[in-house]
Amino acid sequence: MNSQTTGLRYSRDNWFTCVDSEVVCDPYLLPSEKLVFFVLCMIAGFGYRTCSPSIEEVADIAGLSVRTVRRVYRELESRGVIEREGEVIRLIGHNAACYSEEDEA
Repeated sequence: MNSQTTGLRYSRDNWFTCVDSEVVCDPYLLPSEKLVFFVLCMIAGFGYRTCSPSIEEVADIAGLSVRTVRRVYRELESRGVIEREGEVIRLIGHNAACYSEEDEA
């Protein structure tokens, strides 16, 4: 796997991925949902909040079925963690309403 085939914003100087800790620690998200969010963050690259991977690409990287990735997208969208507009996925992450302090009250 390389950046030419995956669409990753990859460089030798950037060997890590930043993922919103609230998403990772969310007890209501399944491991597959956290994994897909992680993969989306990885594809978007450090400092970016959008990406346009194919579902097949995300499924391949995550080791999940295309059907599972579609289900995960719907769940992440329903929680407000991502937004999809056509092929573009916007990573909302910790700014999602489900993570606001007001919801805890």
